Amino acid sequence: IFDRTAFIAGLEKGVCTEGITFFANPTEPHSDTDGIEDESDPEPLLDFDNRFMITESMDTIPSISFVDKHLEYSKKCYNSQNEEWLEKNLLNPVNFVQFQAEFNVQATIFSAYYVLASAGYITPGLAILLNEQTDVDEYITAPKFGSFLHHYLNNTGQTVNLSTDEMYSIIFGHKANAEHYSYNINQLKSAAEGMVKLDGSSNNKMYISTTASNNFKCTCYKQQNCNRGSHELSYDDSTALDWGYAVGESLCAMQAEVYTYDDTYCMKVKYYLIDTYEFPVHWSEADAADPLNQHMHNLYEWGLAKEYKIVGVYEDFVTWKKGDILYPDNYCEITIYSNEYDNLPIS
Repeated sequence: IFDRTAFIAGLEKGVCTEGITFFANPTEPHSDTDGIEDESDPEPLLDFDNRFMITESMDTIPSISFVDKHLEYSKKCYNSQNEEWLEKNLLNPVNFVQFQAEFNVQATIFSAYYVLASAGYITPGLAILLNEQTDVDEYITAPKFGSFLHHYLNNTGQTVNLSTDEMYSIIFGHKANAEHYSYNINQLKSAAEGMVKLDGSSNNKMYISTTASNNFKCTCYKQQNCNRGSHELSYDDSTALDWGYAVGESLCAMQAEVYTYDDTYCMKVKYYLIDTYEFPVHWSEADAADPLNQHMHNLYEWGLAKEYKIVGVYEDFVTWKKGDILYPDNYCEITIYSNEYDNLPIS
């Protein structure tokens, strides 16, 4: 148990506390940044993982800044080509004919992709266009890919909510995603150990959530922004390939109700996939140069398709003793390179 009075008295006397690294000012009543006063904090002097925070409940869907930023910015260019042409050329018959011709080109592209989405197949040509590294040289049934693309082309912008079965298939149907799940849950577990006491005190139950600026990944099909060499560019099977084409890389949010029983931690978990279905051209030069992004985003700017949000939640319940590793078969240390998540638009 941390004795603040004795600790500060020791500091004033020049007593060195050997073997402890302090990441915050231990002379303050609240040394770390988890929001818990030190007398109630099980680990007041250890560095707090600022990807987490204390919250009041698990009743609301958490936010992810990267997703919110992309969805908000996308509103600026939806239907922009239509509006720009009509504003500048409505009264000019020659230019209006040109406008109609360009719109017809986009409508033809739209029709071709609509047929592709309705069929729900991944073709060899599409695999090449998507720069996918796959050995597939035949038509593959891909209902999720078709469904997500179909929803984009239906132009409603309504959020797609994934079922529990779909979330299970996404997380545990591809090894890289299972590794991220194990890593993410263990980070949540470690945060819980730093905030919830085992001594039966009033501070032995708490709600914890990821912050909006966290960088946890839910899906990782292409080893993007991730150091895991085992996350190869191929897919584990046709189901993983289908989900890979449908959602690609996506971020994660987590919520937990944590409490203790004797020497055991108990945690109810909500594990979220939160993503935006988009074909980005405004966030990096590489994205802007991608031919499929160009085609599909043009449809968005001509008001023929609409980006949307994807949300799914998988619920879990775990128990452990302090220091245990959860899901050890899939556990590995993962580093996320999150610079891309902080990018500002380039155009």
